[in-house]
Amino acid sequence: MTVYKIKDLEILSGVKAHTIRMWEKRYGLLKPERTDTKIRMYSDKDLMVLLNVALLNKNGKKISHIVNMSDDQISQEVMAIDDKVSQDSLVDKMILALIQMDKKLFLANFHKIIAEEGLFEAFSGRLRSFLTRIGVMWQVGTIDPAQEHFVSNMMRNTLIAATENLEENPKPEKLFILFLPENEWHEISLLLYNYKLLKDGYATVYLGQSVPDQALINTIARFKVDALVTSFITAVDEDHILEFFTTLSKNHQLPIYTGAEMLDSLSKPLPASIHKVTDLFK
Repeated sequence: MTVYKIKDLEILSGVKAHTIRMWEKRYGLLKPERTDTKIRMYSDKDLMVLLNVALLNKNGKKISHIVNMSDDQISQEVMAIDDKVSQDSLVDKMILALIQMDKKLFLANFHKIIAEEGLFEAFSGRLRSFLTRIGVMWQVGTIDPAQEHFVSNMMRNTLIAATENLEENPKPEKLFILFLPENEWHEISLLLYNYKLLKDGYATVYLGQSVPDQALINTIARFKVDALVTSFITAVDEDHILEFFTTLSKNHQLPIYTGAEMLDSLSKPLPASIHKVTDLFK
């Protein structure tokens, strides 16, 4: 059984710690164990209760009403929430599915977001916020790698399937090589870029995860390449990122595109050949 601190519950549920404490004291909502030093420790059951209560509360149910409902009533109310009332409710349900490792619940809400917004738009909007949240959860140890892989692989498979269903342009204007640097394994962003470029009528060579430098050099030599596309998700220091892009720019006289958030986080300038990947999709 996983044990959570109150900060973990705050991150997972979006409910502030002081509100959780107030709900405990006033309504007896949760019943945490306490350590010898009086630190609250919460169980999986406590987390499930809080996630469901928070979802109902965000969608207009008063906490004083929720605490008098049975577990079955709460579950039914959660599933009956009109997702159009609150755009966050689908993401909240996906967080719940992540914690429970509930494939059916996750896919139902994941595909609903895509159906409403389109695949690229969904990953650039609500699904991006979902991935940001689970990234924080994983970094602070609130979820374990199995839970993160559980949802990431379903999202990855959806992107691959959607890409395979695209009709390739027989006469593309440009060719892009997409790759992740060595020891970088998180490829959802790169898969999304590949999908969008192909959908927009360009040609791509998708190399994927952790590509050795020499393998990239060999691939570039085989094709008439117009630009490179890459991504950094794994936390590395700024000097490493600067060195990577400076070396990449010197070795390959090509435009290089990468994630906008990562570029915006840097305090030092990069070579002029480095661009935000969002510039490709304007």
